Amino acid sequence: MLIHRRLGQMIATAASAAGLVGALASGPAAAAPAPSSTGAWAAGIAHPATPHCPAGTSPLVPNGASRTAHGGTKYTFEVAGHEGFEIVPPAGFNPSSASNAELQEMNLPTRPASAGALASWSKSMASYKGVSTPAFCQGAPVTRTQKVPTDARAAHTSDTGWAGYINTGRTYDQVVSHWTQNYAHTCNCAGPTDEVTWVGLGGVNGGLIQAGTRLYSNTTPYAWWEYVGPNDNGGVSIQQMGNVAAGDDIAALVNWSPDHMTADFELTDNGTYLINFGMVLGSYYYDGSTAEFINERPAYCYGGCYKTLSNFVRTNFTQARVYLSGSTTAYPFTAEPYEGAVATSDGNFYAPPCSTSSNLLMYPENASGENFDLVWCRAS
Repeated sequence: MLIHRRLGQMIATAASAAGLVGALASGPAAAAPAPSSTGAWAAGIAHPATPHCPAGTSPLVPNGASRTAHGGTKYTFEVAGHEGFEIVPPAGFNPSSASNAELQEMNLPTRPASAGALASWSKSMASYKGVSTPAFCQGAPVTRTQKVPTDARAAHTSDTGWAGYINTGRTYDQVVSHWTQNYAHTCNCAGPTDEVTWVGLGGVNGGLIQAGTRLYSNTTPYAWWEYVGPNDNGGVSIQQMGNVAAGDDIAALVNWSPDHMTADFELTDNGTYLINFGMVLGSYYYDGSTAEFINERPAYCYGGCYKTLSNFVRTNFTQARVYLSGSTTAYPFTAEPYEGAVATSDGNFYAPPCSTSSNLLMYPENASGENFDLVWCRAS
């Protein structure tokens, strides 16, 4: 299950690990909880354990915490000068039986009025498994902005790092998809392997905000989100220290609220929120001219060379959708102008399938409605 809060409304954008509902569930108009003043820590709220962070990262710990009216915990953070927050509902919280006021308080979607949307909301809420206690590590961005050409519908272009589908030609403020988490694979690489699966806004013509999962050096995958400035100028990556397992249903969402300069980053793993973070970020990092569904950097070795992690493995994306700026309607990514980005080892274009060139690293295929596959090719 994955939900989304937009200021002034509540939207349900995805569903359980067993199958996506894909319904829009708008509740009564109400502002999402805003970051409170930081630095205050309410009595009776335990400080989360400080995580042991990987090399090159440092713990991101809350600088404030307060109770909501019905027992939720609102943690506040400072991320590189930006204010953020995360709300963790109390143990045993059941969104299916909660009132709309309680749902809004916990930053969860309120009950919609229409029968069809209510049925979808009920299925989505039934899969809710809670929100993880914050355990974050902060470091430099793990992805990079790319200048992928975007001048054709459903055409394939080439890049050394990205593969997937990119929506173009409109202004987008929300992107969401599910995928099945892939597992680590070895390759004949001199350096560490690296692969990230994500959804995002921007990165082609400007800044980039994104959320997804990462496989690094064949370790257990983890959830992360980040923002990157235009041309890789600035930005922060936040890693959630809970593990993600191969085969899990992952749902990720990124949303931008222009009226409040707020970015939302959300990711669920089999219905449990690993990331449910809102930030007052500023427009420098937002570029709504593209929305992406991507596998990036399938592997790399020292010196800048690229190899893939395995032979002909597929990452399956489902319910890949976008929202136009200011709209509450979700569109399948194929309903908007889109094109495929093919990853190659030398930046030249090689037409899929994998057998056409040993330089072909990854490519998307089988785009239909809200679904597609992304193929990892055999390393040369």
